[in-house]
Amino acid sequence: MASYLGLAGVCGGIAVAAWRLHGRRLRRAEAARALESHMVEGIAALRQSLREELPDADEDGPLIDAEPLSGALTHQAAPPVLHCAAFGLGFGAKIVLDDLSFTVPAQGVCVLMGPAGTGKSTLLRALAGLYAENALYKSWGEVFYQGLKLGATKPPVLVAPRPDLLRRSLLESLLFHRDSSLPAAARRGWAAGWVREMGMEALIPLFDQPLLELPPGLRRATMILREAAAGPKLLMLDEPTSAMSDADAQMLLGLLRRLGARGALLVVLQSQKQAREIADSLVLLAGGDRQAAGRVRGLYHRPPQPAGGGLEAGAALTLSGTAAQPSATAPRCSSPPLSGAG
Repeated sequence: MASYLGLAGVCGGIAVAAWRLHGRRLRRAEAARALESHMVEGIAALRQSLREELPDADEDGPLIDAEPLSGALTHQAAPPVLHCAAFGLGFGAKIVLDDLSFTVPAQGVCVLMGPAGTGKSTLLRALAGLYAENALYKSWGEVFYQGLKLGATKPPVLVAPRPDLLRRSLLESLLFHRDSSLPAAARRGWAAGWVREMGMEALIPLFDQPLLELPPGLRRATMILREAAAGPKLLMLDEPTSAMSDADAQMLLGLLRRLGARGALLVVLQSQKQAREIADSLVLLAGGDRQAAGRVRGLYHRPPQPAGGGLEAGAALTLSGTAAQPSATAPRCSSPPLSGAG
């Protein structure tokens, strides 16, 4: 946690330095030199902190691998489910994210981290298409989902509460996206099989209880299972363990691990400890830009575990470019459009 707070402080310094140096979007070359000096210090501190926590990490290779993420993608068994290239977004004159490039593999848990206020939640909502009716919203760059430009097909699914389901039963919530023409017994049988497969058998005796009466952890698990049941190619979650007890957080992390074994997840987390437990890949945002992204290697290595089992500690960031800046060959965004969504 100390390492994360230290990195958050450095990243905060980056934003202040960038603002003082060039106000609003002046020459990027000058900004890059200033940001580089701060990020070199921040990444070095993070490396040292991780080595202190896991002194044997270097046995499996360098703690921070400078292999560009774009190159790493050639080793994946399947093309990424999501690819952002020089993507940016804002509202009116305010720019929230700029020149953001990263990918989400077709399977596994990709964790999105960064200090508060860096645009993580806004990014998820934009990818889910929730700003389409906002007249102030604008975006630039490119986002490809399932190989097509975002918007050409159904967008990724963002798990969110549905107030209209709170007074309905747990079973009705689980079946929300399922075929309602099937016999009741068949639908109930499917729901029981689904929760068993996901290691959530504890929900079966509660099928007929109103969702509102469930404990917070089980209510959140039901919400995740409801959206996952629809089979989206990418399921997105914004701080799913927030305000949860340690026991409930571990239950939810176990559920996310099992879902990640079936498909792709993009999950915002604030806890490095929790990220180490579930991350297969990681994207670090700071100052409105991606600072590091890549596959999680030895430090986050996870041997096969039974449902609810523990994990071996471990993981490392894979950087893209010098001093955690985008690589020189990455597509760049010269300036945002004056209006409209890209």
